Amino acid sequence: MDANSLRQSFTDVISEDAILGRSAALQLIQRERKLDVVRLVRSMVLGAGSDDSGRLSDAMSYSIQEAPKDGVVRGIFYGWMTENFAELMRFVAGRALDRVRALPPKLSGSLGGVTDWQVVDSETVTLRAPLAGAFPATSTPAGLKIHKRYSLGRGNIVGYDISPAREHDGPHLVL
Repeated sequence: MDANSLRQSFTDVISEDAILGRSAALQLIQRERKLDVVRLVRSMVLGAGSDDSGRLSDAMSYSIQEAPKDGVVRGIFYGWMTENFAELMRFVAGRALDRVRALPPKLSGSLGGVTDWQVVDSETVTLRAPLAGAFPATSTPAGLKIHKRYSLGRGNIVGYDISPAREHDGPHLVL
């Protein structure tokens, strides 16, 4: 995937119309706000690949860089973190996964005789201790595992699952 196709995919999957349409359906926007929902969603997606790997503070700094300078404060940002916003982010993730799954696999040589090859891997993310009830871990009080299915033919993640870090990987390693 070159830079132009990546940019096009990004704007197609995270299109302003799709975000605003789903936000309206979820009644996420009920009045004019200082923090733009499209900018916020895109910042959350871009922040997921940052050094802090999805920390909300990273997404906040990305989203307010171009926001009006007259008052996007931390409280306004965290006020967006609701179940409806989580549903909007699941919608965006679903659009991205659908886009990747629709790509034809590009396998050559000895890999070319099959439809696709997939690799399943998990990554543990440490969480703050107060989340231990929902996401118990083993070596730290709280953590979660992100189980990813990576398509070799499509060169991208085609599925994921999230579980408490203490839970065994086995149930999530199903293709």
